[in-house]
Amino acid sequence: MNSRGRQLLVLCLTATLAESVGTNAVVKTPWYFDCSNHPEWSAFRERFAAFRRQFASPNRDDTAIVEEVQDILAQASDLGRRFEPTFVKYASDWSVFHLCNPDRLPEVPEELQSDFCFYGFATVQWLGIFGHQHFGNVPGMAEWSHNARGFLNDASKFNAMHFLESSGWHVKMVEMAKTLSSAFVGHSGYRVSRDAALPIALSKPGLPVRLSPGHTRVPEVRRLRAVAISYHTALIREPLSLWLRVLPHLFQVETTVHVLDASAKTTDDVAQLHSHCRFIDGAWCMTDHRLLQLNDLFESIVLSCHTGDHKTRHHFITSSELYYERFVDIMGNDQELRSADFFMCGEPVLFCRLVSHFGRPVIGYISTPISVYVNKADRPQWYQQFYDMALDERHIFATTTPIFSEWVAYATGISLPVVRPVCAYTEARYWPIRSREVLMLRTVSLFWDTECVLNYFAREFARDRPDNDALVFRESTSLTGKERVGYNAFAEFLATVIYPYAVSQFWFYELYAMAVPLYMPSKDSLPLYVNQDYAVCTDFEGHRPGHAPHRVHPHSPFDTDDWAAMTYWTNFTDYLTLPHVSHFDSVPDLLLKLEGN
Repeated sequence: MNSRGRQLLVLCLTATLAESVGTNAVVKTPWYFDCSNHPEWSAFRERFAAFRRQFASPNRDDTAIVEEVQDILAQASDLGRRFEPTFVKYASDWSVFHLCNPDRLPEVPEELQSDFCFYGFATVQWLGIFGHQHFGNVPGMAEWSHNARGFLNDASKFNAMHFLESSGWHVKMVEMAKTLSSAFVGHSGYRVSRDAALPIALSKPGLPVRLSPGHTRVPEVRRLRAVAISYHTALIREPLSLWLRVLPHLFQVETTVHVLDASAKTTDDVAQLHSHCRFIDGAWCMTDHRLLQLNDLFESIVLSCHTGDHKTRHHFITSSELYYERFVDIMGNDQELRSADFFMCGEPVLFCRLVSHFGRPVIGYISTPISVYVNKADRPQWYQQFYDMALDERHIFATTTPIFSEWVAYATGISLPVVRPVCAYTEARYWPIRSREVLMLRTVSLFWDTECVLNYFAREFARDRPDNDALVFRESTSLTGKERVGYNAFAEFLATVIYPYAVSQFWFYELYAMAVPLYMPSKDSLPLYVNQDYAVCTDFEGHRPGHAPHRVHPHSPFDTDDWAAMTYWTNFTDYLTLPHVSHFDSVPDLLLKLEGN
């Protein structure tokens, strides 16, 4: 099942009650899962859900929240003690199997139907381990935690825990598994030695324990050294992290990523300007101060498509040839670069030519027009150089999205493969504990305050709800520092709204990979949004000498005055080509879809 399929599954699993807007269809969690038939367990489940939201907040250390945690632990301990006999009596009883079948319920003991709350009791045990981790000095916590591990270990057998995410109790199977994996020994206190069953002879040093037939032996892992230089941290991180995850049996890649920025003066400037450096550090987010000398060859120019009151300036290299020579002069004898097995480049694509100086394979991962940063006079020569590099068997180029592959074909006549970002490095999956909050990605707000407008509509929309509980839209840049550290924080929102301002945004792929539901403006109106991108300005128009771009595409990607051209190129964006992306016609339509789904 792909990530979007998992998204739809999780939506079903996590909902206690989901009702479609405009229909009478209701999906309700079974009573024997959420224990809604039992007032005490039902009240505790609701309190536990509130506790998880509070403890996940940036204010988790507040005195009031700590006191609430202690209170819920006391309530959990009381419930556990009082209902433990019921669980001991029925945990292995086949009658549990018949709870799902109304025709067999008469055969099920009344006590089992009324007081047996399996997932509630499992949650109580998980809380015992949680409490021991955070309040280990409290009398009785160690004993509770020990007994809880025993129960959860037994309960994890067969399929007893398979429907935990479907139960309406706000705890994941992964959390249970991680709890058990720490150091569970068992009731006897005896841990079996891993090599207890090996023959004594094999325990002697020097004797081979494993032999592989030569004709089927897997080749040894090859050590590779990679160096990457880019202005776009996530772009380079994407393929490198994927290789480290899926090919460790073949390659061990030692990586150094040099992150730059055209406007930076110091290495500290780079760290502040690149948000991804908050998530990673060390060799994955380095900056060699010598490379900043290249910025001396930049000049800032106002783009022709963004003038007037809202000027957009862009950096262009005064001379691409001087830029190349300066790089060779600064870094040509650098031992780290000379010892690399291959190089990575991405933004700007011109960096690919710089690192080709070392004669090693170059892997280019492209997420911008190849003309970015290259001035108009130098562009024909650069396009020819790129054409020659792409045809060189030592080098490999790919793009992140179909529209960039088609832009390259339009400018050079080279067709490049599309390798969409998998974003495995996020290590996050959709888990909407912030069930009434919707993330809104940073957008171009030069006139209206988009966040404020959406929240106004949400409050008005909620007037018709019995609980008057309005959705809350949070603009990504308005989140606190704690809320913006790590990808899991973004996976906790109910959904994400994207008003795109470019033909491709890396956040789109990261959220898509996390299975966060995505909502974007209607397909018909998307050309108006994506053509706000600076990259479609005529300042970046051009093609390789001798190449006829209009034999490849009937329109120029830089023609933003022709609706047919704008629509034509928008159809190549992944906003339209990928499945499971929702589109809305208006804010009320957006709210209807958010509430309905």
